[in-house]
Amino acid sequence: MDVINIVSYKEEIKAKIQEDLQDSISHLQRHNDELLDLLKSLLLAENQVTESLTTSRKQVKESCSKLRQLLLEVVSTREQELLAKLEQVEEEALSPLLDCKKLLSESLRSSQELLEHGQVLSSEAGRSYEPGKHSSSNTHVMITKESISKFQKQAALRNCLPSVPDLHGVVSVSVTFTASIPALLTSLLQQYGEVRWLGPVQITSVFEKPGALMVHWEEISSEVDDDEGDEEQREFVLQCSGADEELEFAHYRTVYTGPDDSFLLQQLCTGAKYWLRVAHLIDKNLARTCKVCGAGPAKPVERSTTTEVCADVCAWSLPRQSSTSLPHYRWGDSEDWRVADDGRLATKVNSSASVLCSAAAQVMPGYSISLQIVSGNEGCCDEGMAISWQALASPDALTAPGTIFLSATGSVIVDGDSRSMKLPCLSQGSVVTVIVEPTSCSSRLRVHTETGGKRVTYDWPVPEKFAADPRLYFCACFSGPAWAVRVF
Repeated sequence: MDVINIVSYKEEIKAKIQEDLQDSISHLQRHNDELLDLLKSLLLAENQVTESLTTSRKQVKESCSKLRQLLLEVVSTREQELLAKLEQVEEEALSPLLDCKKLLSESLRSSQELLEHGQVLSSEAGRSYEPGKHSSSNTHVMITKESISKFQKQAALRNCLPSVPDLHGVVSVSVTFTASIPALLTSLLQQYGEVRWLGPVQITSVFEKPGALMVHWEEISSEVDDDEGDEEQREFVLQCSGADEELEFAHYRTVYTGPDDSFLLQQLCTGAKYWLRVAHLIDKNLARTCKVCGAGPAKPVERSTTTEVCADVCAWSLPRQSSTSLPHYRWGDSEDWRVADDGRLATKVNSSASVLCSAAAQVMPGYSISLQIVSGNEGCCDEGMAISWQALASPDALTAPGTIFLSATGSVIVDGDSRSMKLPCLSQGSVVTVIVEPTSCSSRLRVHTETGGKRVTYDWPVPEKFAADPRLYFCACFSGPAWAVRVF
């Protein structure tokens, strides 16, 4: 019996040792895996540094080369302009002087010839001669009373001198250069380019919304920013890549430009991954002064590549990959409406007045929803859009308790009560945005309804049965077949 116990004890010890060894091995394996993950993260960090340095070196060389070429072209062009102006001055200033010189030379030559003729007459007249006979001189000058009289008349006419401009009235060409411009250029060129460890704007948080992402960013302070003391409001640029694109092949499109530090990026595919990046626009006044770059308004623009936009913005933030797992807003099914575009677009198919509700109660506190009238005629007071705690079955329910209804004529009805504040009438192209916010009181929600640049806000009671999980339906009611409503 003792031998059996000893053998059993040894087996237990052996099993315990084996178990402890396996635990130690598993621990070491997990530790190795964690070290490998850290090494991968470190390699990614190292790769980010080296790749950003390589890209930045390339940008420095290319940018400075372009600037150098630009400066040479500008200086060369200016040199040619100045030389051309000098040639123009030469032509305009010397031409009258040359004409005057020609006239003066001709007058001098004529006067000299007349003088020589007079000297000949004088020398011959002093000798003995018989009137009417040729002089014995070799000059063959006929000395007669008529020739002497003619000479005297010609000499008497030589009493006018050509007009020669005074030196004070003649052009004296000079070239002046603004001494401050080289100093100004030197100062500007010394500020051309800046090395930053990170882009001056970084994405700080991204929150999932139904078929959308709420992106927030902020500027990172630096010594340069502090010294500048820039009080002007900056404008930011947010870009998004196509769905599920790899970072190295990502093609970005600008989805927002403006002064806000957040943006709701809508109409995204659920589960798809998007790369996001942000930057702020270069100062447009400085860009205009330096003749190098410019910027644009706060609206979506056509798809663009990285190089097409870099001239207008500072350094981009680190790319951030995000996705939303929340299904986008979608309409429910109805015999009176045709639903397309994966549930986003609903088009009326008949003339009966009917309500179309969302596929589910999707609007929650902290969410916003936009309803766009893609097409439609002039609506009536019993047509429009609503949010409700329940799926509405008939047009009469639009003005019942538990519903906020915005009619096509701009009237707002809350829980059946018509409010005095009116919004613009709804028509083709109108966009109604509803923002639902929680309040300090859990039994109320703050609902903002906006369209046509006007907004109304109500603190809306939450029914007790929905207090634990407040979710709202969105609805539309129109009677004509021309109406089509998109949700996003």
